[in-house]
Amino acid sequence: MKKICLVLLFSASIFANAQTNITYPESLILVPEKSNFEKTSTYADVMQFLNSIKTMSPNIYVGSIGKSTLEKDIPMVVLANPMVQTPAAAKASGKPVIYIQANIHAGEIEGYWVIKKTYSTTKLLYLCPFIIQMVMIKWQRV
Repeated sequence: MKKICLVLLFSASIFANAQTNITYPESLILVPEKSNFEKTSTYADVMQFLNSIKTMSPNIYVGSIGKSTLEKDIPMVVLANPMVQTPAAAKASGKPVIYIQANIHAGEIEGYWVIKKTYSTTKLLYLCPFIIQMVMIKWQRV
């Protein structure tokens, strides 16, 4: 009986570990990861990433929550089924709204890594590059 329990326990641990290993498409691997963390992503890199993810699902909306001091769009991503693009539509859906902010400044990757490590077994991970404002509703108060 002990041997059977040990085999089952060992098998379960193998399957649990197998579930946490995620392989990402090349378009979802960011500059820091590609450069062994010797470089950070530029604004253009982030915008290219956003253009990649918005084509992955009809439920992804990529927009802007405002302008930076350099007059560049501050990107955000909304994930909803069905897709929503306004706070009023999000409120009308009756679904919970979740706000996740991966980072504030372009060169800071800590927020991205916390999200990546914390949610490494979910598809949410695919939507969390650093600098992106992962927003379900942030544009304005409804």
